[in-house]
Amino acid sequence: MFWKKKISGAFENSYTIEFDDQSKFVLFSDLHRGINDWSDDFAHNQNLFFYALRDYFEKGFTYIEVGDGDELWENKHFSDIRYAHSHIFWLLKEYFQQGRFHIIYGNHDIERQDKKTVWNLS
Repeated sequence: MFWKKKISGAFENSYTIEFDDQSKFVLFSDLHRGINDWSDDFAHNQNLFFYALRDYFEKGFTYIEVGDGDELWENKHFSDIRYAHSHIFWLLKEYFQQGRFHIIYGNHDIERQDKKTVWNLS
């Protein structure tokens, strides 16, 4: 039963996010950040997303990205996406440094599991 082993492994390797009645969370999915070209579905809303996420940050929310934050099917290099949306990744870094960033990978961004690729920001 291959599926049973996979599901059990997912539970064994997962972590728990502690929360209480004062905790605040914001969740986004399917952003599909690209390289800020004509095919970048995120580009038209990047400013709106940035200002909303900054407001959530200032109000103490924890950010959870629920799959497909980046479009790595159409774009080969994560670094190109990071460069195109550097202001977004700067803010995500702020969440991360405060322990308020969590990610669930989707089929379009599963490669981001390599933390050296993602958080090597200067």
